[in-house]
Amino acid sequence: MPFLGKHPANYYTNKIAESAESCLELLNKYSIHPPDDADSYTGVELNPFQNVRQSPTGQDAGDIKVSYMDRKIAYLGLVKAKTKRSSMMVRGQLEGGKTLYGEARYVASPDKIPVYWLPWDTAGAIISLHIPAAPQPNVPDPDRFFTAAINGCSVFFQGNQQSPIVFHAGGSTGAQPNAASGAAFWRGLVTQILGGAADGEVNKTDYITDDNVTKKSYGNNRVPTTQAAKDYKTWLKNQHKNELEIKNVDPWACVMGIRDANRNWTFYMQENATTTFYVLKKKYGLVGKTSRTREKDKSWDPDTQRFIDKLDRDGDVVYMDKVRSVSRPICVSRIFPNPVRGARIDHALPTWSLG
Repeated sequence: MPFLGKHPANYYTNKIAESAESCLELLNKYSIHPPDDADSYTGVELNPFQNVRQSPTGQDAGDIKVSYMDRKIAYLGLVKAKTKRSSMMVRGQLEGGKTLYGEARYVASPDKIPVYWLPWDTAGAIISLHIPAAPQPNVPDPDRFFTAAINGCSVFFQGNQQSPIVFHAGGSTGAQPNAASGAAFWRGLVTQILGGAADGEVNKTDYITDDNVTKKSYGNNRVPTTQAAKDYKTWLKNQHKNELEIKNVDPWACVMGIRDANRNWTFYMQENATTTFYVLKKKYGLVGKTSRTREKDKSWDPDTQRFIDKLDRDGDVVYMDKVRSVSRPICVSRIFPNPVRGARIDHALPTWSLG
């Protein structure tokens, strides 16, 4: 079924539940941002890790909470955010327009579907969820799993496809020199919990900060990113030349699971990119248009280190209108079991509704 026009209430939520095919179709079409938690509940606390992270001055930076989820089922609903014309903030979040934002509760409601749910604790924690192999009495047994959106966290998998244990590990790791060491920090703690290496893992180096890949930032500084995000930005700049000024592409991710008719789980990671950009409009011939700042009237050329006029295909000078932001999936990969990286997804930005 194509995604055309406006959809009825609960359309996106129901797409998740309909079939594995419709769920994967949605993952390839829209960025999904599950919430951090449901009703602020983050599980039953166990003994924390102590004295394992240090501040830049060498002081103890606090315990790492360890907990497991006794509440396994939450009810999740998805709502698509509109693109803001004058701000990056959408629904109080930074992910941008067109994102499917999730709301999760532990009480059933008509606008939500049951899912196996693994939250994140913003204080810094390792939280686990053990999905049972067989249905439990008087409890829903959904075929979908979600955890909180990831912006640097690690997700680990242990066990078989019928009864996996999933860990969401994230928060401050103290004074770590790079992304790889931050990922190793969480891997080491989960290894201690399990008494051996986890059967599967995704971490920040897989979707948000590759230490070997950088991009230009403000002041010509270079900051880590991913090759997928860089390639998507290059494609966008070529696709929307003289239509949009692409300012930044910031990656993040969503992890979800689908169970098949044989009760085997497969888990996927949706890599997303939030793009901030200006829509270009002709500078001259507009009635009542006030003058703009130099930076918005012109485009910064990093090669000549100066502001230059931006020209469209007709050679007319254009200015950059108010900033917009939109999120799009750029890759959907199977991550457990038997990881297989998905093909790159190239989504054009919605200039038809923004220009």
